[in-house]
Amino acid sequence: MADKNDRVLVPGSAHLPAVIEQRTRLINRVMGELTSRDTEAFFRRHPEFFRLVVSRYYPLNEELIERYADWWDWEGLSGNEALPWSESLIDRYAHRWNWWELSGNEGLSWSEALIEHFADRWEWEEVLIVNEGLPWSEALIEHFADRWEWEVLSVIRALPWSEALIERFADRWDWGYYGLSQNVALPWSEALIERFADRWDWMGLSWNEGLPWSEALIERYADRWNWRALSRNESLPWSKALIRRYVNHWDLRDGLSWNPALPWSEAFIECYFDQWDWFDGLSWNTALPWSEAFIERYTDRWNWEDRLSWNAALPWSEAFIECYADRWYWYGLSHNTALPWSEVFIERYADRWNWWELTINKRLPWNEGLIERFADRWNWGRLSGNQGLPWSHALYERFTDRWDVGQVASHYDGGMSLQSVIVILAVRLIAHVGLILWV
Repeated sequence: MADKNDRVLVPGSAHLPAVIEQRTRLINRVMGELTSRDTEAFFRRHPEFFRLVVSRYYPLNEELIERYADWWDWEGLSGNEALPWSESLIDRYAHRWNWWELSGNEGLSWSEALIEHFADRWEWEEVLIVNEGLPWSEALIEHFADRWEWEVLSVIRALPWSEALIERFADRWDWGYYGLSQNVALPWSEALIERFADRWDWMGLSWNEGLPWSEALIERYADRWNWRALSRNESLPWSKALIRRYVNHWDLRDGLSWNPALPWSEAFIECYFDQWDWFDGLSWNTALPWSEAFIERYTDRWNWEDRLSWNAALPWSEAFIECYADRWYWYGLSHNTALPWSEVFIERYADRWNWWELTINKRLPWNEGLIERFADRWNWGRLSGNQGLPWSHALYERFTDRWDVGQVASHYDGGMSLQSVIVILAVRLIAHVGLILWV
């Protein structure tokens, strides 16, 4: 039986799903090879982690699933895209699957027949409907017309949108602000807009970046647009001339001030100086011509706490931060990925940082030394989910008593995909370790 497993699951085999083959090779290139011996030893020392990651990531065959049915983490299996999914496999363990996870699993062999077979088990409204693996077609939409949540279906971008599809289900779509009117995937054209002009929510349309924006389109429906929403829409053909043309229509304070697509310059800002929302909009806007001189020039107008401290576009440096140390909102700085992060920098302001936010900041110079140095300050539950850490067997083992194993296993496979013969290793571990340690 071992020989059979070797033939079926070894990377490079024609029987291995292409997506798994691609993922395996990609991770191998990025992270490098680990030896099977080291990996086996690591998982022997951490049996629960092994159980979780094998269940969640591993391309198990039906024989292994059956042999250790009482040992697997079935929630992990339900979300595992690498299993040999078939209607019979799902049917066989229908009482074990987590149907919430299964409904969102893009790796299933989705078909109209499969959906029909388990129609009463899927999580239709919140999970299945947003699954990008579904084979969307007009026929599929029609077949389950009474099952779909049409308010949600109206914003799904993956549908085969066409004018005919929109017309076919015209009385079912949600045409409102959160529905079709804001869906960028529709086949937008002036003709489409005109055809359903009385159905659209024009505030929704005003926000929609998928429309074929032009000065002519703006002019054509000038009395229908919501100009506050239009003022924030980044896809308009912004120019100083366009702004001047409709200067009495734009909402400079609650609209244009927030829009990064405008032709920002100090001269442009000065032109409408008293009309901007300096405190919130401009302070948050990443597209302004940020420089220390620019910030100093308008120092009393910025919102240093709720907006400026979060803005990644500022000219961040240690000297700049120190210059305004008493103005910053340190909670915002702790979350900001653009700061000049270093271990010395973190130590310098150790008593100012919000460590709850710092813990999940992926841009810190993460290494074992940094984690050890501030071990008593981190929130270890949140740290366990931070994908910015240099995850490795050594890192996991150094702080093994602190990690939330479930959080780590939700994103780190422990090197399972890095092996040149990953399934042979797994079969050995399950056979020799599983029965001895866990059963």
